[in-house]
Amino acid sequence: MFAGIAAIYLYFPTRNYFFDGIDFANTIEHAPAVHPSLFHPNHLIYNQVGSLFYRLFSGLGFNLRAVAALQILNSLLSVGCAWVLFLILKSVLRSRYLCYTLTLLFAFSATWWKFSTDADAYVPSVLFLLISFYLALPNSKPKPLLVGFSYALSLCFHQIAIVFFPTLVVAIFLQVPALSRRRRTISRSAGASTQRRTSDAPPCVR
Repeated sequence: MFAGIAAIYLYFPTRNYFFDGIDFANTIEHAPAVHPSLFHPNHLIYNQVGSLFYRLFSGLGFNLRAVAALQILNSLLSVGCAWVLFLILKSVLRSRYLCYTLTLLFAFSATWWKFSTDADAYVPSVLFLLISFYLALPNSKPKPLLVGFSYALSLCFHQIAIVFFPTLVVAIFLQVPALSRRRRTISRSAGASTQRRTSDAPPCVR
């Protein structure tokens, strides 16, 4: 299924480019391999990654424009998004039919299909958001550092990922078993009460 999604994306790239993607491609083509002009305040590392991918194709002998290289990169990363979404659905749904159906609906929804075959910075950011969410599922072992690293990458690709922060915080909190949360709350309350009693006691008792 994922190979089929990739084939369709790569065979039908969009020609209705978003203006940001054209700007990114133009910057990549006119900049050296590593150059300050590749940094963008809203998409810190997208141009750098795109430049590496573009130069990889050039080094292999493919005569591609940067916009085409970015479209290929986004198409492949979008298949990764579909795969991670499938893993998320499989962990929360019991129906494999629903998992496949919902994944295909996501992959070929009009807006997502358009961005998947364009040269913009949304797809890699969404990929790392999905990875962060997958790692923060309630039935997963808590890995806050790995979740934080994945989420930081999504922010570096596109700053709009900041709106996902409250959801991720709640998800990490819910990963901790309810009994452990209760014990921590009780321990903190007991510690605070002990500290108050100690501070209120006469100097000789202290």
